[in-house]
Amino acid sequence: MQIADAREYLYRSYDEFWGGSDKEESRKAIADALSGREGRFTGYAPTARGVPKWWDVIVTPVVGENKEIERLLVISRDITQRKMAEDALEERERLLRQAQAYAHIGYWRLEADRQTISWSDEIYRILGLDPAVTPSLDVLRKVVHPEDSPGLIDSLLAALGEGREHNVEYRVVRPGGEVRWVACKGAPVFGEGGKTVRLSGVFQDVTTRKLTEQQTRASLEEKEVLLREIHHRVKNNLQVVASLLFLQAAHASVPETVDALKESGRRIQLMAQIHNKLYRSKNLASDEFDTFLKALVEDIVYSYRMDSKRIGLDATTEPISLHIDQAIPCSQIVSELVSNSMKHAFPHGREGTIGIGLCREGERVVLWVEDDGVGMPKGFDWRQSNSLGLQVVEALAQQLNGTFTLTGDNGTRFRISF
Repeated sequence: MQIADAREYLYRSYDEFWGGSDKEESRKAIADALSGREGRFTGYAPTARGVPKWWDVIVTPVVGENKEIERLLVISRDITQRKMAEDALEERERLLRQAQAYAHIGYWRLEADRQTISWSDEIYRILGLDPAVTPSLDVLRKVVHPEDSPGLIDSLLAALGEGREHNVEYRVVRPGGEVRWVACKGAPVFGEGGKTVRLSGVFQDVTTRKLTEQQTRASLEEKEVLLREIHHRVKNNLQVVASLLFLQAAHASVPETVDALKESGRRIQLMAQIHNKLYRSKNLASDEFDTFLKALVEDIVYSYRMDSKRIGLDATTEPISLHIDQAIPCSQIVSELVSNSMKHAFPHGREGTIGIGLCREGERVVLWVEDDGVGMPKGFDWRQSNSLGLQVVEALAQQLNGTFTLTGDNGTRFRISF
């Protein structure tokens, strides 16, 4: 850099060019050089044009013929770009350490010699270890919970030897006895010839998540038990009501009254049967309704004690899960429609088939019940019918926010879409 007038820089003390702690560093470097040693420091000072720069400064003593120091040679090298890069890297590392501390994540490396292991400061904090402790597999083995320890280190070493990922969750016991859950994930790093040179990965404290999962699971299990108990009690109460209706029918003398009471009792028995199946279901929240549906229809047919060779069943269903709020009305609809076919579609020993179906059509579910029986009377309008069963089916379809259609040619076909 050219300086137009050097007089303002002449005869000035060298340390005047520096400020703050750099002034002391410059004085120390000068003192080292005056004692015959090379002095060196890194300082911050602007150029003559006022441009801020970082400098790597070397002060070297120049010895004369009489073996005495005659002058000092100062070489200043501009390292601004390097310093900015170092500062940026340091800032990123600081932010990374901060993020790891917030997320309770540390990083680790296991070398191919299966002995050399290193990990970050955050892992010391997670394990509750003194940072002075040298990382090793033995140290890790000692902090792992006894129930999780068997085979854990062997699994880690096997992942290293086979060049595959290591992904496991286990418990550790801190020095004070506190148990923490950790997730350890690692991936192989390959060198020349595809040889694994190390496993490198992360180590995260997941205790909060694990405890939340356990609490949620316990809460769900408790609710499942309560819900099953509700279905069980509803089933028992419905059976009591059905029994009362059958008893009342036994004491009635008017045939129409007897038939009405028996039909109501049978309808309530089927509702109890639905609740009993829900009570025995493995998953009350989202049951595989297709399997449930087939079993339900078989029980309904059996309850009418008809010859299975005379009345066949044809089920065409897709695997579909329904929420319990949908499963119950759908089951009641099927009960009503299959019962209706059993009573009316095959009079006088007529043979035939009852078909049920369940499938998806886009975002909707379609449920149908059909038979190849005598069909509906000519001109029959189910909307004007006083059939209690069809009124129940229509109400249940509305409960599902679905549409209900009925065709009566060559048998009967009921179709519900929701």
